[in-house]
Amino acid sequence: MEKFNINGEHNDVSITRSKLSWDLFNRMHVPSPRAAHVYLKINDGAQVEGVFINVEQIDDEFIAAWFGEDTGNLYKCLYKGEKADLRYVSPGTAATYENLGGGETYQEENNEDSPDYTDLAQFIDFINNTDDATFAAGIIDWFSVDNFLRVMAVDVAIGNWDNYWYGSNNYYLYHDQETDRFEYIPYDMDNTYGVDFFGIDWANRSYATWGDGGYGSTGGQLPPLVRRILNIPEYEEQYRRYLRELVGVVTGGGSGDIEWSSYTDTVGDIYAGAPGGFYDITSVGVGNDANDLYVTIRVNGGICPGGQFRWR
Repeated sequence: MEKFNINGEHNDVSITRSKLSWDLFNRMHVPSPRAAHVYLKINDGAQVEGVFINVEQIDDEFIAAWFGEDTGNLYKCLYKGEKADLRYVSPGTAATYENLGGGETYQEENNEDSPDYTDLAQFIDFINNTDDATFAAGIIDWFSVDNFLRVMAVDVAIGNWDNYWYGSNNYYLYHDQETDRFEYIPYDMDNTYGVDFFGIDWANRSYATWGDGGYGSTGGQLPPLVRRILNIPEYEEQYRRYLRELVGVVTGGGSGDIEWSSYTDTVGDIYAGAPGGFYDITSVGVGNDANDLYVTIRVNGGICPGGQFRWR
């Protein structure tokens, strides 16, 4: 680690909400920073002394640790001047998004000396301007959908409204050069677990319409990436499965009181002679309650590209 982010958590007098949030994202295998409480004192403590949260910086070292390379574009996406809702803005060129919001909405952080927003412009064009069949068949080639579904489930569970879904704010996109897919990385977790500025009870809100009416909505619609992904039944079902996993509900008649063991595997260690249609297993979880045995398998990439299950 090259940097410290020592956060005072001014919206959170408990100084624990973001730490809990990052722990939960990590447990769900979402690319997300490590975090720890620290006791910080500067000199005699007259100006600074107390408990803070140190959050790992999302930078080239973070990217290399999660994805094995750090040469792709890393975009910090914020509601600054304009919404970071991934909507199409005419004429849709690379320069359009580079300069959106005075250059503050999508900030290129990894190749800032020679930024090239072509990949982001192409991704946004695909999100907004393809027909339903083309989107369903191709989004898995553009975007790490399964990771995004896990992020959405965690956001709902912790009441994280200051995000892409509701707030058009506070996330990163990384263009992984090995998979040629964009990865979604959550950011800034202080407005969670009940922190609210709108008079909304975030803990009592339907999973299906959780992000409705937010800053990301245009004409009553959700931000385009959320709306189009949740319109694909298999992805919407997977989102609900992750929510059930988070709240401890197990389908199939189990009691929900499960002891789990997890086993991880290296990403990308596929036999070179394997035929098409394989899945790169990254982890396996095995658990049981009094009545049933449960096995969960995570793979590197989606299991139903184009909305069609293709198990092999």
